[in-house]
Amino acid sequence: MSDKLIEEAEAKTEGAEPKSEGAEPKSEGAEPKSEGAEPKSEGAEPKSEGAEPKSEGAEPKRRRGHLRVAAILESAGALFAQQGYDAVTMTEVAVRSGTAIGSLYRFFPTKETLADALLKRYAERLDGALAGLERAARNMPLDAFADALVEHALAWGAQRAAALVLIEARSVGGAQRGKLRAVLHDRLAEAVAAINPKLPADEVETKARVLQLIFKMAAGNAGEGEGVLSEIRALARLFLRERVAAG
Repeated sequence: MSDKLIEEAEAKTEGAEPKSEGAEPKSEGAEPKSEGAEPKSEGAEPKSEGAEPKSEGAEPKRRRGHLRVAAILESAGALFAQQGYDAVTMTEVAVRSGTAIGSLYRFFPTKETLADALLKRYAERLDGALAGLERAARNMPLDAFADALVEHALAWGAQRAAALVLIEARSVGGAQRGKLRAVLHDRLAEAVAAINPKLPADEVETKARVLQLIFKMAAGNAGEGEGVLSEIRALARLFLRERVAAG
């Protein structure tokens, strides 16, 4: 239901109250009034329907709703990365995303639910991207895989910045941080095992942690210029050749 219909329903519902109060003096004419009240009670139903998105915490059911949520999340992520979690207000998110403040609260009742949604989306997207990279590791030359790993880190740098701000700022950050680390570590461990299936499990874990550090290094230095990034690529190539493929 649109905001306009919700407002109309509220106006009808509010307008029905004086009618019921005014019916008391005219006891004889009460029957026609009671019959006329039925359309007013029907007008209240759209308002109750409009409450459902709030109870669900903003589960959009139409394409327009999905697009609106995507715009809100993109805007919120950029604001959190720039200003920090505590400094950002829901009003700023609404303005930047071009969303009415009422609609924003229907999708995300609190700033905390908005932050949780951002962290969840980051983990899901990172997992999907690294899953593709892990599959490519089976047939990709080592240097090409190293370069692809760095490029993935650079592509996720901006979102990672927002995620780290949220992790650092919120009391549940430890759990969320652990989930993100697990996603990154598990996918890199699968890639290490694919490159060198002969490696013992403990070495796979250790080498995956080193690749994780290289990934974070690249993501954290995306704005340092090509000279720094070139050195990070060289480091990734050397590690994969000398420490992973060669055992």
